[in-house]
Amino acid sequence: MKSGKMVAMGMLLACVSMGSVACNVEKQEDIKVRDIEFTVLKESEIPEDIMELVDEKKNEEFRLAKTKDSYTYVLAGYGKQETGGFSIQVEDIYLGENAVYVDTELMGPAKNEKVSEAESYPFIVVKMEHTDEPIIFK
Repeated sequence: MKSGKMVAMGMLLACVSMGSVACNVEKQEDIKVRDIEFTVLKESEIPEDIMELVDEKKNEEFRLAKTKDSYTYVLAGYGKQETGGFSIQVEDIYLGENAVYVDTELMGPAKNEKVSEAESYPFIVVKMEHTDEPIIFK
């Protein structure tokens, strides 16, 4: 009985030491079923309770989704930045086989761009049709 446990432990250790060579399970890419229509909201268009969430979370990086009425709101913030001049680009929002995938990217100011020296808190709020699917941020 002890030798069986020893063999199992030896195999486990060998597997761990080989790392990704033989023991790592590859993560499959999700298959895009369809694009999802969405609207990036201006600050003046953001519902008050959604804006309160942004204000609560703005100091740190965050990714949230909230359903309200017949819409799902996707919120992405990139925390405190030392200057202004940042923007956020939506790279992709699509329905996969088991979830909605959201990919956003923080775009910094251009090297020669004159920016405000004041701190900024870049965020984006996206409004889309209501979904019961989980939201996965890439």
